[in-house]
Amino acid sequence: MERQNDQMTSKEDVFTDEEKIIIHSAIIQSSALAIVNSEGNIQRANHAFHSMFNPASTGDDLWHIDNIIDEYAAQDFFNLVRDVISMEHCWSGQIRLRNTLHQSFHAFLHISKAPEKGLYVVQVNPVDHVNEYERLRLMAYTDELTGIPNFRCFHERMNQLLEGRDAALHFGVLFIDIDHFKALNDRYGHVVGDKLLKACVYKLMKNIYPDGEVFRKSGDEFLIIVQQPAQIEGLIERLYAAFMQQVYVDGEGIPMQVSIGASLYPIDGQDTESLIHTADAAMYQAKRQKEMPSL
Repeated sequence: MERQNDQMTSKEDVFTDEEKIIIHSAIIQSSALAIVNSEGNIQRANHAFHSMFNPASTGDDLWHIDNIIDEYAAQDFFNLVRDVISMEHCWSGQIRLRNTLHQSFHAFLHISKAPEKGLYVVQVNPVDHVNEYERLRLMAYTDELTGIPNFRCFHERMNQLLEGRDAALHFGVLFIDIDHFKALNDRYGHVVGDKLLKACVYKLMKNIYPDGEVFRKSGDEFLIIVQQPAQIEGLIERLYAAFMQQVYVDGEGIPMQVSIGASLYPIDGQDTESLIHTADAAMYQAKRQKEMPSL
């Protein structure tokens, strides 16, 4: 019976050349599609993509994919997702885009490697065209400001990890706090403060991938799940080094620092709250040590 089911699945998963043509045609007609090179320049796009984003009308014009990303989304977007695609072969997510009229809207974006080396296929579906369940799920598990997974998503991911209670399971949780962020927010204003948070998120994601998953807890606090505890020390050093460099917002360099604490499963706790509490306490200890006057 198992062999028969395998054969049935195999037959169902394989389309004929004629069926592939039908599927490709349907996708092209229903989606905004573009081909992007390794630098992020859009080399070719269908009519729907041009109508949505390009003020020019010629199909051969080059423009960069970052130009269609809303200013409140992650900075340097394509470099970020290209790193993800190099490992996972594709990237999908809900993100705010900006159309030809500079109007912001939410869309489901899918980017995958093309068969040709160094090329990527970009597919855009405005949220209205996305399955309603998927749209609501993305909204529920995504931080609206930064576009990264939120605290609710962190809890679900932790539940998935802890569900099996595998005796061989070991992982770490990092608790990250941006030092003196309230003072920076008061000094520069909330608009710059929001941009500063998103710039910090980019630094986090750039420096933890592929060793960890980052989530926004609240305000200026973030959590990272690290699957391999042996990587935690090096990851923390990498993050501290990254935040020793200024963060640039609107061309102005702003000095930033973070404090980081860690906890390990199962040594420091066997449930989500215990692991957060231990990492939080370690983070505050790291913050106090930095603020103590040197003797």
